[in-house]
Amino acid sequence: RDQVLALYFHRTERCPTCQNMGRYAEEAVRTAFAKQVKAGAVGFYYVDFQDPKNARLAKGYKIQGPSLIVAKIEDNRVAAYKDLDGIWERVGDKPKFLEYVQENITAYRE
Repeated sequence: RDQVLALYFHRTERCPTCQNMGRYAEEAVRTAFAKQVKAGAVGFYYVDFQDPKNARLAKGYKIQGPSLIVAKIEDNRVAAYKDLDGIWERVGDKPKFLEYVQENITAYRE
């Protein structure tokens, strides 16, 4: 089935800023897309990119450091994805952070 996933890639040990980004990203998804999450059309996942079991996933998305990836999945394959690197400049402004994440997920749902 087709879906949009938000994947928050983080280090094994996370600083307070990275913890906030993960929480904000999860909140952005779960509040704005609650029905779609329940239906499986939208998903949010934390991924420790330093864990060897996630190495293939991290390599596939070209992860170098903490990142929020939004991926469009079609026919069980990644059809498109985007690194939401704008989270870094918005982490100090939670409403702007949430809006940025939600806008990008909405764009991939269309």
